[in-house]
Amino acid sequence: PEHRFLVWSESGLVWSTQQELTTDSWVATNHELVEFPVPSYDFDSERDCARGSHNRKPFKYQGNDEFLWELLGYIYGDGSIRPESFHICFGEAPKHISTTHGAEAFARSFCAKINEHFGVGAIVSEGRKLSYRSVWKVGISNKSFREFCRLRLGVKTSNTYTKRFPSAVWCESAKHRAAFLRGLLSADGCINNVGSIDYRSTNHGLLEDAHQLFRTLGIRTTVRLASLRVAVKDK
Repeated sequence: PEHRFLVWSESGLVWSTQQELTTDSWVATNHELVEFPVPSYDFDSERDCARGSHNRKPFKYQGNDEFLWELLGYIYGDGSIRPESFHICFGEAPKHISTTHGAEAFARSFCAKINEHFGVGAIVSEGRKLSYRSVWKVGISNKSFREFCRLRLGVKTSNTYTKRFPSAVWCESAKHRAAFLRGLLSADGCINNVGSIDYRSTNHGLLEDAHQLFRTLGIRTTVRLASLRVAVKDK
C-alpha cells in the first residue's frame, strides 16, 4: 500500500499512493526492453535427483536454448503439469479454417523435435474429441526431465486454475522470454478480426503473468478481466 506510482495528472506527472489510484488513473510503465544475461543450467539426474527412485531414466542438460522455453510455453498454454507427466494438446482446426497440416501431423512433428532435442521419450496419443474435433496429445513422462524443470526452472505441479509462469522465466534473456510467449500463444492464443493477438484464460494469475512478461519485452498489452483475456496492442 505504501508503494508509489508515477501517474499523469492535469499538472503533469506526479507520484501517487496505491490508495489514490482510480480506474481512470494513467500510470507510467516501462515500455523499454528489459534484458538479462543468458542463464546457463547444469543438470545431471544421477547427481541432482534423490536416490532410490524407480522408473527414472537418466537425463543431462547443460546450457540454455530457445526451444526449451518454447516447449514450456506450449505446456503452459494448452498443456497440463501433472505429478506423473507433462502433456500438450493439439486440436484440429474448425472446418471453416483452412490449415496446411492437421493436428496429428503437427503433434508427431513436435514430438519428434522434443525427442531429438532432449531424448526424453515423448509419445503421441489421441485424446478425447472436443466438439467433434480430434485432439492429439504429446506426453512427457521422463521423471528426470520433469525434475530438471522443477528444480532448475521453477515449474510446479498445477492445473488450469492454479498455473503460474515458471519462476526462472522472469530472469531469462529477452530471446528466451519471447520464445516462451511464442509457445504460449501458438498453443492457446488467437488473432482476432481486427488483427490483434488475444490470449484468454479462466486463470487470472496466468493472465497477469502474460501481461507482465509482455511488458518486459516492451510490448504493450491490456488485461480485461471481464472477458478473461490479454490483448496485445502493439502489432
